[in-house]
Amino acid sequence: MIKIYLGDLVHNTNKTNFVVPLNIAYIAEYVKKRFVSEVDIKIFKYPKELEKNINNSPPDILGLSNYSWNEALNHVFIKMTKRLNPHAITVMGGPNIRTSNQGIKTYLSNNRLLDYYILFEGEEAFGNLVEMILGGSNLIKLPVSCATLVEGQLHYEPLDIKKKQKQIDLPSPYLSGILDRFLKDPNMIPLFETNRGCPFACTYCTWGIAAHSKVRKRSLDMLLKELTYVARNSVGQVNWIFCDANFGIMERDLKIAKALRQIMDKYGYPIKATLWHSKNTSERNVEIAKILKDNNCSIAIQSTDPQVLKNSGRGSIKFSHLINQVNNPYPKGIGA
Repeated sequence: MIKIYLGDLVHNTNKTNFVVPLNIAYIAEYVKKRFVSEVDIKIFKYPKELEKNINNSPPDILGLSNYSWNEALNHVFIKMTKRLNPHAITVMGGPNIRTSNQGIKTYLSNNRLLDYYILFEGEEAFGNLVEMILGGSNLIKLPVSCATLVEGQLHYEPLDIKKKQKQIDLPSPYLSGILDRFLKDPNMIPLFETNRGCPFACTYCTWGIAAHSKVRKRSLDMLLKELTYVARNSVGQVNWIFCDANFGIMERDLKIAKALRQIMDKYGYPIKATLWHSKNTSERNVEIAKILKDNNCSIAIQSTDPQVLKNSGRGSIKFSHLINQVNNPYPKGIGA
């Protein structure tokens, strides 16, 4: 059995609100289901907890989510792990990296204690990496999306999202209970993912990368069960977050909004659902806002200059939909 620690770390020197580590929980649940008794996985949010576990029993594999706000913290724990277990394998994944081959090579060259970087979706790639480690592979022929340096040369095969099925077939970390202790933490905001990908190619946005262009959806039945599960097992957090790039892009999002409204009415929480509305679906956006009784909608617009929008990859977003949304305000008294 190999020991795996996964961290979605935050600087928690000040008490504030964080989000449940849904990203690494998806990976943990996928790997647990795939390898069952061959792996022992723990997930972490707070640095002190991870520090204690590494000091007491260093992992065989350390995997960390990499964002601008926790990158330096990640490298502290990579150094700590390598010091206590020189044979440990260190892995990072997340958007805080240049995705060109040169960008990946530079990042790995500048962080030599980091063994592998997984780009884009992490579940399958991390699972395949674990399988190779369990099998004693030399890891030169890597899984798709997983990058490493061998004698200074980059080994990396990018993900072709077009080959992925439209239905996302991943087990739910909520329904398995792996996130229960985070739901019991009042500082943790529940996160939900109903789909992945974005049809727009905004140059400044991680979702705009070509690898994410195909919109794929998770099971509606599973999503509805997750909403109910979190309502019953959380501590009544007043805000929930839907991390889709375009909530409302699908007709079924109306059903999700209605289910959430029922939970709000039954339990008295969440009071607010933070979401990012889909572009070019103004009528559905207005309907979702009415269902959720929220008139504080944010409209995605970075510029009104057509040339700027074209240059930044937002030319496909139609002003007519934005104008329609502005001209159809939600009924007075609906918002919180």
